[in-house]
Amino acid sequence: MMDDRLVEAVAACLKTSSTEELREVINFYPELLTEDNNIEDLFKYFLLIAEEQSEKQVMIVKQHYLALKDEVIFSLEQQFKLLKNNYITTGNSKYLYEALHVLEKALKHPRLQTMNPEFELDRLTDCSEIYLRLYLETGLLEYLNTGIDIVNSVIEQSQDLSNLPTRLNNLALGLNYRYSHLGAIPDLEMVIDTFKKAINIAENSVSESNRLPVLYNNYAKALRERYLLFKNLQDLNDSINTLIDAIADTPDDAESDLIERLLNLGLSLIDRYSSSEQITDLTDLEEGVEKLKQSLTLAKKHEQVVILQNLHNALGHGLLTFFNRSQNIEDLKEAIEQFKQAIAKNSTDSPKSLQYFSNLGVAFRQYYSDSQNPAHLQQGIDAFRKAVKLGENYSV
Repeated sequence: MMDDRLVEAVAACLKTSSTEELREVINFYPELLTEDNNIEDLFKYFLLIAEEQSEKQVMIVKQHYLALKDEVIFSLEQQFKLLKNNYITTGNSKYLYEALHVLEKALKHPRLQTMNPEFELDRLTDCSEIYLRLYLETGLLEYLNTGIDIVNSVIEQSQDLSNLPTRLNNLALGLNYRYSHLGAIPDLEMVIDTFKKAINIAENSVSESNRLPVLYNNYAKALRERYLLFKNLQDLNDSINTLIDAIADTPDDAESDLIERLLNLGLSLIDRYSSSEQITDLTDLEEGVEKLKQSLTLAKKHEQVVILQNLHNALGHGLLTFFNRSQNIEDLKEAIEQFKQAIAKNSTDSPKSLQYFSNLGVAFRQYYSDSQNPAHLQQGIDAFRKAVKLGENYSV
């Protein structure tokens, strides 16, 4: 824990007057309650930070703290959530490894044997999510297969249907990543069937109905994947309509959840424009680019660094499509800038950078066609070379 965060945490603890109040503070600062902490050393630090507060108050807090020691396993759960959020807001993959370590400690904790089996299955589901995220960061199939295997095992053990949609969602996401990596069509069909099953359960469960916007969003992504493969326009229309439902069902106090949904809707609308023979009708294209811009604004507002990479790349794709219609060089320049932003916000040796560099190469090639400037051609060649090198590193 950083010193400034510890000072803040101790100050909050010293204001508590009961075990329940201290529990609320520790839920916010879960790193205070771990088996790694030496209680005596910790409370010496409390006394040091307390300064003007009486030793008696510190001892009262210590009594409440000792009453919570049996709740370490719940503190580990809170630490996981904090680390996951740190990853989402920074894009630093070290938080994924730390989150996985915390989950492994929770799964080995002796208290687990006396708890509801669903608690263990929930933590295993969390593990599967982290492995899937690690795959996206590294491109390593080992992480992907581990994530799929874990959630498959959890689903087989699940007896409480109320938790099943989340677990089916993780399985479908893993299978979708595997389809994208290996190109096995049966995986894609299984993805869509799994999302349908999850949605059906959630639609018929009061406790899980709040999961529907997430499920609709991910199901719509899979439908778009199938459209890109078979070019069946019905899949694309269904994707768009499902995303509209997902956005409409998003609660007012969950603005950050709109980011990915607007991103996916923007991409699907641009695809529908590209599929149309009526290319003079720019409605879908203009609306798609606008949705991407709205998503980008929200991602910056909520500091969602991980998705910012995808958003810059998607907006670049939309603007490049717009340039092909408008021939306005400013659209092309803005597309190039968006691709550069995507690369800048991502590790240059990440598998996601392959697509970003490839798109940048395409944009510079078009820029050269317009300008005949050799520097633009060379920048395009350099981008393609980086994409090829990454492709060699992450080939199956």
